[in-house]
Amino acid sequence: MGLEWLQGVFGDKVLQFVMILFTYETEENYDTINDDLKNNPGLEQLLEKCGGRYQTCNKMMNNPSEMRDLMNKIECLLNANQQQCYIGEMFNTALKQREELKNEDEPSISKETRELTATETRDAHRDNEQSGEEGINSKPDGETDVSETPELCDSSVISMNHIFPNVTIVLTGNSSAVQFGNENILLGEKQMDLENAEISSIVPVQRKISEHPISVINIIDFHEAEHVDHAIDKLINENEINTFILVVQVHQLEEAYKMGLEWLQGVFGDKVLQFVMILFTYETEEDCDTINDDLKNNPVLEQLLEKCGGRYQTCNKMMNNPSEMRDLMNKIECLLNANQQQCYTGEMFNTALKQREELKNADLS
Repeated sequence: MGLEWLQGVFGDKVLQFVMILFTYETEENYDTINDDLKNNPGLEQLLEKCGGRYQTCNKMMNNPSEMRDLMNKIECLLNANQQQCYIGEMFNTALKQREELKNEDEPSISKETRELTATETRDAHRDNEQSGEEGINSKPDGETDVSETPELCDSSVISMNHIFPNVTIVLTGNSSAVQFGNENILLGEKQMDLENAEISSIVPVQRKISEHPISVINIIDFHEAEHVDHAIDKLINENEINTFILVVQVHQLEEAYKMGLEWLQGVFGDKVLQFVMILFTYETEEDCDTINDDLKNNPVLEQLLEKCGGRYQTCNKMMNNPSEMRDLMNKIECLLNANQQQCYTGEMFNTALKQREELKNADLS
C-alpha cells in the first residue's frame, strides 16, 4: 500500500529515491531476517522495485549502530543518484500524467448507460457488495499480507546478495598495515610470502562477511615485487573486479597512500580510480581518533583522497571488529551503486597496459 501510494502520488521516478525502513519489537523478529526474505517472494518483489534498499531498526529508533547504518545507506543512495534530488518538476509531471489517465478512464456517458433500469442498478450494487466482502477476506495470488509478515531486521542481505551476488574485491597496499591471523575477518591467515612463492599462484579466496559472500584477491605488497604484469593480467581477465581497497596504516598515511595510489594508477590505468576505496588501519583507539584530524589538517592527503572520490573506511589492523567490517561492506555497496554495477574489466587493464607500452616506447625514442 505504501509503495503504491508513493508511486500514485509522486510518479514512477520516486522509486529511485525510496528506501524501506523495517521496524521490529523483539530480538526474535530480528533473528528471522534470512528466512523471511527467502520465503516471501512478494516482499522480495517489493524490495526489487526500490532497488533492494532497506534498513531495519527497533521501533524506538534509539540504537546508534542502526542509525549509523541508516546514514550509510542514505549516503549510498545519494551517490547512486549522483546527488540528484526529487524535484517539483518531477512531481508536476506525475500530476499531469495522473490527470491524463483520469480523463482517459472517464468515457462519455452513452444513452444506453443513462437508461439503465433501477433493477439493474440494484443488482449491480448487490454484486459489488458481495465482491467487496470477498476482497476483504482474500488476497490476490502473489500478494503478501503485511500484517501477518514477521518483522525484518539486518539491513544488508538483499541489497548486496540479491542485487550484487558476485562481489570481488582486490586488496593492495603494505603488509605492515595489516595483522594477519585466524581472527582477521577480511584476510585471514597470510597466504604466502612473495619472496618464496610464485605470484601466479595467487587466487581469489571465498569469504563471508556480515552475511555477504565475497571473493577476496590479496595482492598486498605487489608494488614491491617484480614482473607482476602477467599475474595481474591473469587475475583481472579471469575475474571482474568490483572494488580495489588500498590498505594504509595511520602514521604512514601520506607516504604509503601516495605510493599505493600511484602504483594502482600506473598498473591499472586512470580508470581504476572510480573503483578505489581507502582502508585506514590503526593499532590503538587514540590512533583511530586522530584519523579525521589528519585528513582535515593535511591538504596533500586530502587531495589524494579526492582522487578516489573521498571514499574511505577505518578499521583496526587485525580487521576483527564485526561492526567495522559491516560498515566496510556498506561502503562497498555504496561504491557498487555509484558505479551502476560496472566492474573493472580485463579490457580496461589491457588498455592501460597498451598505454604504458606506448609511453615506454616514446621515452626510448
